[in-house]
Order: sequence, then C-alpha cells, then structure tokens
Amino acid sequence: MRSTVRAPFVVVTTVTVGLGLAVACSRSTTTSNPPAPTTNAPVTTSAKPSVTSPIAPEKVVACAIAYVVYPSDATAAPSPGDDVSDATVPIRIPAGGSLTLSVRKTGHEITIVGPGAVRPCTLAEPDVVLVALGQVKTEYANSIRPGTELFIGTPSAVAVIGRASLDLVVEHEVTKWQLQKGDAFLTNLDAPKTPKDGDSGVFKRPTDGGLLLTRCGVQAASVANTERLLLSAGSDAGVAALPSASIGILTAESIKHAREKVLDCAFSEVFGISCDVLALEGNAKQKSGSGCKGGYADVLSYVAKVSAPSALPPGAPLPSGTPSGP
Repeated sequence: MRSTVRAPFVVVTTVTVGLGLAVACSRSTTTSNPPAPTTNAPVTTSAKPSVTSPIAPEKVVACAIAYVVYPSDATAAPSPGDDVSDATVPIRIPAGGSLTLSVRKTGHEITIVGPGAVRPCTLAEPDVVLVALGQVKTEYANSIRPGTELFIGTPSAVAVIGRASLDLVVEHEVTKWQLQKGDAFLTNLDAPKTPKDGDSGVFKRPTDGGLLLTRCGVQAASVANTERLLLSAGSDAGVAALPSASIGILTAESIKHAREKVLDCAFSEVFGISCDVLALEGNAKQKSGSGCKGGYADVLSYVAKVSAPSALPPGAPLPSGTPSGP
C-alpha cells in the first residue's frame, strides 16, 4: 500500500522540479538580455512600405460603338463598347457592314451602313460626326439629352438634328436626305433648309474646297480672338478694362461664332476626308472635279494655326459695333 502511494508522489515532484527549472531558465534569459531602450529611430523591415496610389480619373469617352454588323470575311472588325474617340481617320466600313455610334455628349445614336468612311465624334468635337461616304440613319425613338444637337457633316452639306429620324445617302458628288420625323436643319452654307416631316432633297458637292477651308479659318480665328478678348477683359494684359455692355456683346459674338465654326469646320473637315478617300481609291476622274485642296490633316493643321494663342497688342481695337460706353 505504501509503495503504491509514493509512486505518484515522486512523479508529481519530478514534474514540479522540471517546471521550476524552466521558470528559472526563463528568468535567467530575461535578466541577461534586457529590452533595448525606446528611441525615435525609424524601424527598418524587410517588407515593402505600403504606398497609396492616387485614383486614376475615369477615362472620358466621346464616341463608342453601340452595335456592329460586319461580314464574316471582314478583317479588324470593331466590337460593341469600343472607344473610337481617337480612332484612325477614317474608319472604313465594308459593304454589307454597319456601325452604330453612341454619342455620349448628346445621347444620339447614329448608324452608318457601308461601304462607308466615317470619323466618329472626338474629345475636341464631341457632338460632331463626319461621314464622307455611306448611308446614315438616326432614330426619333432614341432619347437624347434635352437641348442638345448632333452635327453630321458630309462632303455636300451639314445636318444638325435634335430628336429626329433622318436618312442620308452620302456619296462623293451628292448627299441625298429625307426627314422622316423630328427636328432638323440642313445647310451647304449657302442654301439652308429647315424641313418638315416627310421632306427630302439633294445637296451637291461644292466645287472649291479652298473656299470651305477659308470660311472655317475665319470662324476659328474669330472664336479664338473673341475668347482672348474676354479673358483679358479687366486684366493687365494690354487691353483696357471693358464696360459690362461690351463684355455682354463679346460673349454673344463668341457663342454665335462658335456655332458657325462648328458648321464651317465640320464641312471643311469632312470634305478633306472625302479627298483622302478619293486619293486612296485612285479615281482620277472623280478627283479632278472634286475641288480638293488638301486632306483632313491639312484642315486640322490650318485650324490649329489660325487659332493659336498669341498676346493681344496694347490698345487692340474692339470688334466693330462694340459700344465704348458703359
């Protein structure tokens, strides 16, 4: 009986001694290696520091592909959702194919049926679509943003539409149009038309592309100069402070010239694209009577030149008709 009782007692004692030794060792280690004093020195770690990257701004899209129908043997067909705001000009649409563009600024959708050549709306011209060749269709049923307009340039005329069903057949020599329903305005810059539902007609290609370019340049320069006058009004930029009546007239002139610039330059730009297409097609007979004086790139270069900012000279005269009094 005694030996049976003592055995567990010895085991317990052994464990207790072991635990005591472990505690003693732990104390001894702690005593011999005291913690380092706290300092303000930076802590170096092998982990990479966390870096907060700025949030990239959302990309602005002027024109995107809404729908696409291309022949099965077509190459490089675009896809729905593609951003074509800065696509290579022009986009060529094969025979049997069609593109529907979504114009983000206005809410319009415009369908171009091939064979066609089109420059979609861009960040610089978000409400302008240029169609040098192809059949064009817009739908009255599509909802658009209130008060917005879509400019459709062709080599023979420019159409301005609100909510409308408009059909255009754009060829090199003529543009045929028919308004099914809605609000539209068409012009070749000499014979503007405000058609009623069901009206139709034909515009012929101008014979002088140089004249179109000159008209575009005049409007572009007018817009640039008026904007510079408005920006310098009341400043020390060399132009005397303008009375409020003059500023109001300048603002109205700027709005008027801005719209005229869109019409004139859209006409000149799409005319240039048409000249590029004619050159690529190698149709010498058509090109000889086309009135071409250059291509799309030439038009853009000229507009940039006449619109380039420059300092207004001291005492620069105000536009004619601007009142000098308050």
